[in-house]
Amino acid sequence: MNNLSYTKNHDFRLLEKLHENNGSSFWKAMDLAENRIVGIKRLARSSAPIKDLQAEADNLKRASQFSRNVPIVYQTYMDRNYFYTIMEFFDGAVLLRKMMEQPIVLRNALSMTIKLCETLRPFHENGFFHRDLKPENIFINKKTKDVFLIDFNLSSAKPFVGEGTRNYQSPEQREANGRVDYSRTDIFSIGIILYELVTGKVPEPDKDYYRDRFKIKWEMFTPPREHNPDLPVTIEKIILKCLAYNPAERYRLVNDVARELNRAMRAERL
Repeated sequence: MNNLSYTKNHDFRLLEKLHENNGSSFWKAMDLAENRIVGIKRLARSSAPIKDLQAEADNLKRASQFSRNVPIVYQTYMDRNYFYTIMEFFDGAVLLRKMMEQPIVLRNALSMTIKLCETLRPFHENGFFHRDLKPENIFINKKTKDVFLIDFNLSSAKPFVGEGTRNYQSPEQREANGRVDYSRTDIFSIGIILYELVTGKVPEPDKDYYRDRFKIKWEMFTPPREHNPDLPVTIEKIILKCLAYNPAERYRLVNDVARELNRAMRAERL
């Protein structure tokens, strides 16, 4: 599929598929009518009710009010099989999942995580949370390390068991058994992403981890220094605090995570 048409006067030339997974794909494309590069997110209509697909696009529109690190949504439309969201494309930005196909220098991994925290700060301050942070939802500018978020599909939904993405969910997202502090839920996901950035692996819980999802013991996963012995202890401690099973034992604010990472980088002369 090289071209995409949805009206007689509005065509797109698909330039590059940046990601595809479970009925969802993200494309870099040329808007031929407006003569501009855009991003196109394509979701299979069978993946969710149409109202939920539209709500996802509306959440992205709302999120763009708080920060220039979220793309402007130009429009949405449907055909027989797919729901499309046409959005701003950030020049020079690369999907984090794509970057993670190669080892990432520790300093860059920490800088990107700090930028991620700084990007989330205005959203959290306005009571707006992501709730599905993962490398597939994050773009990074290779030169500046600026972070751009392309998905806020769970940011205004009510809590439910299993929300988010399995490897990046917090325990409370799995349990959904009461009031959830979504600031600390996002911080948990940041910890997972940082763990993966510095080790090349997602945390591996004990073999009994999934036996009962309502009795999760995150203390049983492999410490990151066992995968990467060169990782400074100070960085490992920050990751482990982000990943505390009890939300009250995690950092309270994304600013706190950024501050501790900056302090550790100075101490380790990174």
